[in-house]
Amino acid sequence: MITLLNPSIKENGEIESISDFACGTGGILNSIIKNYKTLSLFTQEELMNQFRNNIFVSKIVPKVFNLCMSNMLVST
Repeated sequence: MITLLNPSIKENGEIESISDFACGTGGILNSIIKNYKTLSLFTQEELMNQFRNNIFVSKIVPKVFNLCMSNMLVST
């Protein structure tokens, strides 16, 4: 899936915006986060700011959404 999405960095240095409105437990999002972390172009703080500004998720089931957020926090 990551190969199909091919997340990249824009010319202005920001990561591409990512929206997952049926995020489940966040498997795809965690893979994208790991992909950006392997690029080593950002400090940990810069990467966290990029994620806050450019990753959008939602899930109707609150417990599953909380699990997704927990998984993302563990990944970063």
